Amino acid sequence: MGVQKCINGLLLIYFLFMVIVTPLIDVGHILTWYATNKIGDATSSNKIPHFAVVFILFEHLLVWPLCIANFYGIFKAKSWVKKTCLIYGVGATTAMAAILSEIIRSSGASSALSSIYVPFLGFALISTLNGLVPHH
Repeated sequence: MGVQKCINGLLLIYFLFMVIVTPLIDVGHILTWYATNKIGDATSSNKIPHFAVVFILFEHLLVWPLCIANFYGIFKAKSWVKKTCLIYGVGATTAMAAILSEIIRSSGASSALSSIYVPFLGFALISTLNGLVPHH
C-alpha cells in the first residue's frame, strides 16, 4: 500500500504539471506552425513537421483531458482512475515511442532533445503499470 501511495503522489504531481504546461507549450507550437505553413511567415524559423501537429492535436483531444481526469481521480481517490491511467499510459507511450524514434533516427537531433522526452516516456510507462496493477 505504501508503494501505491508513493506512485499515486508522483503521478498526481506529474498530472498537475501536464494539466498546466501542455496547453502553454502546444499553443506556441501550433501558432508557429500556422504562421509558417499557412500564412507563410518567413520570420518563423522553426518549421514543425505535419506529423508533430497531429501529435499536438492528439494531446489536446485525448491526452490532456485524460491528464485532467487522472489528476482529479488520484486527488479524490476515485475507483475509475486505474482505467484512465492505463488509457493515458498506453497513448502517451505510443506517442513517445514515435517521437523518440524520430529523434534518434534524425541526424540533426541532439542528445539533449531526447533527454527532454525520456522522462515523459518514463511517466507514461509508470501510468500504464499503475493501470495494470489491481486495485485493492
